[in-house]
Amino acid sequence: MSELDENLTPAERRERDVLAAAFREVFLLPSGKRVLFWMLEQCAIYREAFAGEAVSATHYALGLQGAGAS
Repeated sequence: MSELDENLTPAERRERDVLAAAFREVFLLPSGKRVLFWMLEQCAIYREAFAGEAVSATHYALGLQGAGAS
């Protein structure tokens, strides 16, 4: 992570720190955690992506999971 820090300007570092603090503040709340887990469920990260021979369904599920992993 220190390599990433070296490439940040002071303004970018401040913005990153402010955003990280906002995430911590939101996820300390039970409602913030509930929203986070709901969003992850919408991205199908808890489901099996493989749909047998239904290749399109597998690709769709993998796309949803990719959005959740970003």
